[in-house]
Amino acid sequence: MKRRNNFRSFRKPKYYLLRNGVKIIQHKKFDKSKTTMLYIHGFLVDTRASYNKVVINAYQSRQDHNVIALDWSVGPKPSYFNDSIPHMEKTGTLVAEVLMQMSVAGLDLDKLHIVGHSLGAQMAGLIGRIIKQSMHGKLVIKRISGLDPAYPGFYGEEIQGLSSADAEFVDIIHTDGGFLGVPGSIGTADFFPNGGNAPQPGCWKTPVITGASVVEALLQMHDAGLDFTKLHLVGHSLGAQMAGLIGRTIKEKTGQVLSIKRITALDPAFPGFHRKDIKSLNRDDADFVDVIHTDGGYFGEPGPTGTVDFFPNSGHAPQPGCLNTPVLIHACGHSRAWWYWAESVADKNINKFVAVKAGSWENFKSNQVEGSNPFSFMGLNCQTESSGTYYLQTNGSTPFARGDQGTSYQQVREEGAPIDLGPAADENNLDFRKGKELLKYWKILKKIKLPELAKTKF
Repeated sequence: MKRRNNFRSFRKPKYYLLRNGVKIIQHKKFDKSKTTMLYIHGFLVDTRASYNKVVINAYQSRQDHNVIALDWSVGPKPSYFNDSIPHMEKTGTLVAEVLMQMSVAGLDLDKLHIVGHSLGAQMAGLIGRIIKQSMHGKLVIKRISGLDPAYPGFYGEEIQGLSSADAEFVDIIHTDGGFLGVPGSIGTADFFPNGGNAPQPGCWKTPVITGASVVEALLQMHDAGLDFTKLHLVGHSLGAQMAGLIGRTIKEKTGQVLSIKRITALDPAFPGFHRKDIKSLNRDDADFVDVIHTDGGYFGEPGPTGTVDFFPNSGHAPQPGCLNTPVLIHACGHSRAWWYWAESVADKNINKFVAVKAGSWENFKSNQVEGSNPFSFMGLNCQTESSGTYYLQTNGSTPFARGDQGTSYQQVREEGAPIDLGPAADENNLDFRKGKELLKYWKILKKIKLPELAKTKF
């Protein structure tokens, strides 16, 4: 995958390789008396994207800043977790190193202002932390401005996010809090225009528009002969939330005359849907709603939302077979829902996803089941008379289903380690292959050391 690591200097753009950053301040038009603004773009774009140009052109019009933009674009269609976050951390480490070199060569960090959008804001925080830690607090970035800093993947136990400690002054503008952007205060000063959440004024409500379009199409199909009593919607993540929206809207539009027969929600999206102003998937959205939770509280809904809710391996990450790395743990856990579902549909395994009804994971572990007939199948063959919360354990690779064995808790090897039940991970398993690549990357990343320059005393 092609990656760029370039500094771009404006007004007439001049490119510098990242390792040659010192040459920027040696340029005849670089004015050391001015504040230097380093702009870092976000996920999926580069410095040529239209909204990046809006920011850069605004600075140029002031004529009182040195303007530098970092092009750290990953390449076509990168994976946020597998490509962009690791590349952001590696690039941020290198940028911190180069900025310290530039400081020695004459760049005044008291006049350095780093502005970052989304994942670029998180990189700005990383740069500030590395410089501060490397120089034992004697060298600190003057100001960092975070423009709706990226939320997915940050502020858990694995990856540290931008905070007020990363520079002398950190100001944050929140515009999509709780979904793509951080929902709460993290800076020295936090601004929440229009509540800090989506939709912002003038923005299209795209998921709602898309869901509404599907509703209209389904109603037309019903008029043409589609039997809603034989309609089954299956959605993953945000798609599961859309399925709920479709079901609710059809009920509302037809005065409860029509309803979807069944909705299956595969780890329905949680970020953004915990807010009171956004309706989330619930048991009333269809005649029967079954939910499979695999990354509860992070990407997925943490609690019961359906007619029947299944919580394999507690319903949280790490799921069995998922590597417990900062990048993969939640992405893999979130995807496990559709792996389990697909296996139940293929129905080639002699063992099924047998689950047992219990009030909690702790009750499941202590074999405290509920009801005289506490068993149900998770997946396509789920009995529609089932209701409540069900728990089970799975294998760490295909075939995932453990049959009746999955209804009796088996102790994990060690606390905090990835659950490893059943056969070894399959080399052909997509999650396993990505996990091996990421593990190799993290081992390399840990070996990266800042140069002796970092030990220089000021």
